[in-house]
Amino acid sequence: MKNHLYRLGLIAKTSLFCFSKKGIRAYKKYEGIYRLLPNVHARRDRNKNVVGEGNCCFAKLPSGITDIKLIINNVRIVGNGNQIVLHATSVQEIETAVRLGLTIDIEGSSNRIDLYLPCQKMEDTHIIMEGDGNRVEVGKEAKLCGVLFNASHHASIIIGRNAQIQRGNTFFLAEGVSPNERSVIRLGSGCHIATGNYFRTSYGETICSAETGEPISRPKDIVIGDHVWIMTRCFIFAGTSIQQGSGVAAQSFVNREFTEPNVLIGGTPAKILRRDFHWKPGSYWENQVHVQ
Repeated sequence: MKNHLYRLGLIAKTSLFCFSKKGIRAYKKYEGIYRLLPNVHARRDRNKNVVGEGNCCFAKLPSGITDIKLIINNVRIVGNGNQIVLHATSVQEIETAVRLGLTIDIEGSSNRIDLYLPCQKMEDTHIIMEGDGNRVEVGKEAKLCGVLFNASHHASIIIGRNAQIQRGNTFFLAEGVSPNERSVIRLGSGCHIATGNYFRTSYGETICSAETGEPISRPKDIVIGDHVWIMTRCFIFAGTSIQQGSGVAAQSFVNREFTEPNVLIGGTPAKILRRDFHWKPGSYWENQVHVQ
C-alpha cells in the first residue's frame, strides 16, 4: 500500500484521489504520510459525481509498475462497473492527461473509456454514455477540440492514432442489438475531420415497411479508413464506408459504402467526383516549402 500511494503522489504532488465503493476519497500528504480527508470525501458525495459500485478511473503503465488510480476533472458517473482507463508509458504522460479539457458523463453500467497517451489535445470534448456496455477508445497523438460523443446501449466508437477532429463535430451512436452486435463508428489513423460534421449510426426515427409495418431502418456501422479527410458540414450516416486516402467534399450527405481507395466523394447523396485523389495535412505553402 505504501508503494501504491507513493506512485499516486508522483501524479498529484501532494494530493491524490481514489474511487471507492463510498465515492471518491481524497488524500493529502502530511510529513511524508498520506492521510484521508473526510471533508473532501463528503463534499464529493453530496455533489453525487460518482454514484454506484465498482466504478474506477485509473492509469495503466508498463508491466512491473502498479496501476495508478486517479481522478479526471469533470467526471460524473451514475451506475455500476464503469471504467476510465489511461494507457501510458510514463508518469509524465499521465500528469499532462489529467489536465485535458475532457468532460465525461455516464448514466449506465459496464461502460468503458480507453485513452491511449499521449494525446495532443482534448479541449472542450464531451463523452456522454446513456446506457450500458458502451466503449470509447481514443488512440495516441489524437487531437480533439469541441467534440461531442453520445452513445446509448452497446455502442462503440474507436478513434485511430494521430486523428484530428476539429470543433463542432457530433458523433451519435444508436443502440446496438447486443454486446456481440454493437453499433460502431470507427475512424482510422491519421484522419482529419474538419468543423461542423455530424455522424450518426441511425436515422433517428424508425422507417417501417408499408405492407407489414415492420422496422426496416436497422442501425448500421460507420467505418472511415486511414488518412481520410472529411471537409466541413458533412452528414455521415448509417452504412457509410470510406476507404483509405479518400476525401469527402464539404456539405455532402454520405450513407453508403465506397469500396475504392483514394477517391474524392461529394454531393447529396454522395458519389465519386474524382479518382486517384491524394492529399496531405497542412496548408499549400507548408507543403510547398517541404517539397523544396
